[in-house]
Amino acid sequence: MINDTTMSVYESVRDDIFGLHIRWQIYKELFTDSDNVDNLLLGKIKVVFGVFENLLFDDGILTLHRLIIDKAKTSGKENSNLDQLISMLSSDPNYSNLADSLRQKLDALRKKCENIGLYRHKAIGHSDLNLALLKASSAHPERNVMTTPFTLKDVPIGDIDNTLQLLEKFMNEIENSLSINQFQYKLIPMPPDTNVLIRLLTDALNREESDS
Repeated sequence: MINDTTMSVYESVRDDIFGLHIRWQIYKELFTDSDNVDNLLLGKIKVVFGVFENLLFDDGILTLHRLIIDKAKTSGKENSNLDQLISMLSSDPNYSNLADSLRQKLDALRKKCENIGLYRHKAIGHSDLNLALLKASSAHPERNVMTTPFTLKDVPIGDIDNTLQLLEKFMNEIENSLSINQFQYKLIPMPPDTNVLIRLLTDALNREESDS
């Protein structure tokens, strides 16, 4: 059995992925269902829910980056993520083969997350000057703004869905090797909170329109 420290890191990573799955399900229920988008983003509360949409999407990007792309140590600080978990497993001779297999999977995950990493660096992690100037130049073509040509691709929702599925397989391999019950991340039971929220808001908006 792995030592207590490694188990604690595994549990921390598992809980981060668990939380991300929940937040991502909420995002999809709110903002990828056409009826919900019409009710929330095209109605009188479009500004508030537009902010919520951006925050939940950015949270997904940042969490995936921390878990997958960040090294075990950044800026001299130890991280709790996949790279750290693999490093700890590799230090135990009993799990060196598992660590080698996971390292290959992590390398493949990082390649699939290159666009997520670039989006995080340019659009979320810091205020990229060139990106800001490109937006200004697009909005005000009459301005003589010095920029470097660059295209920042949006991250498709399907890319995040696929990455979450690969994360689940990654964690399930660990759980299988350590004789831990496999956690079905994508089958996390969700309470009907989102549907209740949408129904209450829709009813309130309909009453307001009928009273006006």
